[in-house]
Amino acid sequence: MVAAPLFDTQIAAAYLGYDDQIGYAALVTAITGVTLDKTHTRTDWSKRPLSAAQHQYAEDDVRYLMPVYEALHERLAAPAGSRG
Repeated sequence: MVAAPLFDTQIAAAYLGYDDQIGYAALVTAITGVTLDKTHTRTDWSKRPLSAAQHQYAEDDVRYLMPVYEALHERLAAPAGSRG
């Protein structure tokens, strides 16, 4: 089963002129100015209990989804000449 509606931030970003392989952290920085700590990118998330730093990383990984979505969605909805 696929969740719907689905919005792919990487595809939207590429359509708007960002690098076609931009990572989530770079996209967050480009849109919000926030630099995410990617220390736990390769963490083994199956090991429990999670550390406080892992919890913070996970929270930060989703904290900026809505602002990024809203910024991309707004630019996609704008007339083509004003998407800059």
